Amino acid sequence: MLSPEGESAIVRNIAVSKEKFERTK
Repeated sequence: MLSPEGESAIVRNIAVSKEKFERTK
């Protein structure tokens, strides 16, 4: 299992990736 910090870091990473993807469209 991931630690809360690790999980929130992953969630933030996904959000940033989605944002970049939307911007490049």
